[in-house]
Amino acid sequence: MMEQCREMGIVFTCCPSTTLATTVWRDLSAPDHAIRRMIEAGLTVTIHSDDPPMFATTLDREYALIAENFALGPPALKRIALAGLSAAWLDDDIKQAWLADWSAEIDRLMETELSLPN
Repeated sequence: MMEQCREMGIVFTCCPSTTLATTVWRDLSAPDHAIRRMIEAGLTVTIHSDDPPMFATTLDREYALIAENFALGPPALKRIALAGLSAAWLDDDIKQAWLADWSAEIDRLMETELSLPN
């Protein structure tokens, strides 16, 4: 099924904090966590915050959770962020312009981060 979803370009909206409260996975760092397996399988995954007040989260916290627990670096996080924009219901011209802008901004931020002293 994963192969078919990958081939069809199905986009999966994932909310890491929500999985901790509503699924059998209570540990995001578990090697068999569904979101981790989806990313490793090459499925198109986007990260969301579901219901921020209910789950005491924000979108940046959700990204931090997957970065830390799945050991994802900036390029993987960029790919996930741009997948969300690619899947958005936007006019194609707007979408392409935003993808270019976001990609350039993310690259700039990654370059800035890499040049900061430790």
